[in-house]
Amino acid sequence: MKTKGLCLIILLAALNSCTELKYSSHNQPLKKIELKIYNSYWFTKTDKLTHAIVGHVNLAINGKTNAERFTVRGYGDGIITDHDLKIDTNGLFNDTIEISFNYISPVPDQPIAKDSKTLLKAYLGSEMIDSTIYSGPLQYKK
Repeated sequence: MKTKGLCLIILLAALNSCTELKYSSHNQPLKKIELKIYNSYWFTKTDKLTHAIVGHVNLAINGKTNAERFTVRGYGDGIITDHDLKIDTNGLFNDTIEISFNYISPVPDQPIAKDSKTLLKAYLGSEMIDSTIYSGPLQYKK
């Protein structure tokens, strides 16, 4: 009986000594990443070579974010690269990025239709959000 009473006292003492940390980092709310795209404009351009053309897909984008870092993915030359966009002190960004390019040979008789997409990523502390945006139909003019 003494042993049961002693165990009960130890259990109650252990339960009463457990308290929640009031200043734990787990209790602090996470900041949500805000990303507003005001305008995104897709366009193509071509460089004419003697027996070929190089078709470029570009994205002009501007908006506002509270992120510390904002990237746009490019696929040029088969290498995937995340390009950092500059964010000013007010959280505004405005840039034009080459998303991809293609070497086209021989020069086609008709314009070439192209659909493109890219991945946007915004980072704030240890948080990250991403979104894919699509160009819709584009054409390389010969």
